[in-house]
Amino acid sequence: MSEQVAWMQNEELFKQQLLIGVEWQYRVAEYLLRQNITVYVPKATFRKDTSEIGQYADQVDLYAAGLPIEVKSSKRTFTGTHDVFKPLIVCSKSSFDQLKKPPYAFITISRETQAMVVVRSHSYPNWVVRRFEDKKRGITDHFYVVNDPYIYSIDRLVDYLQRKMEWSGVA
Repeated sequence: MSEQVAWMQNEELFKQQLLIGVEWQYRVAEYLLRQNITVYVPKATFRKDTSEIGQYADQVDLYAAGLPIEVKSSKRTFTGTHDVFKPLIVCSKSSFDQLKKPPYAFITISRETQAMVVVRSHSYPNWVVRRFEDKKRGITDHFYVVNDPYIYSIDRLVDYLQRKMEWSGVA
């Protein structure tokens, strides 16, 4: 059994990490709402047991101006693109590779400062795979990482989403 599957079968740890993720996706949603972006957060659903793991692969955290967005939180401190840790972890390779359609973007939010940075999925050809130890989950896994110039400010995403809404007549 792979380490990835082993941690996902630890129901208590899996649900604990999932609830942390839900908390941070709502913080991002609230921020986007304050920027007058239309946001939809799908109802959080949880698997009954590990037999349902694959059924949740294509769920996204939220939709902003109709675009699917994934939210990742980090314990690392940063205030923007200039001081975010690099290379920036986008997501686990296994999670991204099983997606039928990737989200428009990944937003990483600092749990310490609540600052956010953005990586658009279209930059995927420029991502690199790195192996990291995840001490919380007790595994070593492969992750997609990225460097400048593919890390954007949250302001740049907000500006795009506001223009998208104006062009579509929503704003």
